[in-house]
Amino acid sequence: MLTELDLSIYRCPIDPKREGRIVLESDTRLFCARCRVQFRTKDGIPSFVVPDATLPEGVEKIKELPCRQHAAE
Repeated sequence: MLTELDLSIYRCPIDPKREGRIVLESDTRLFCARCRVQFRTKDGIPSFVVPDATLPEGVEKIKELPCRQHAAE
């Protein structure tokens, strides 16, 4: 089970600046608050493995995410 402390520490591994906080929705879904990438959990343990992440609707590649586009500027 994830605690508030866990969530306050976790940051999105896709965000080059690590500014994207991880939020828990519906007690089972972890998202980057900034880019809305979804990360999986198994038995309450989060997986921040980038290739296993689910991109938000309308985004086909990681480089299309806002955090990646701003990093390139």
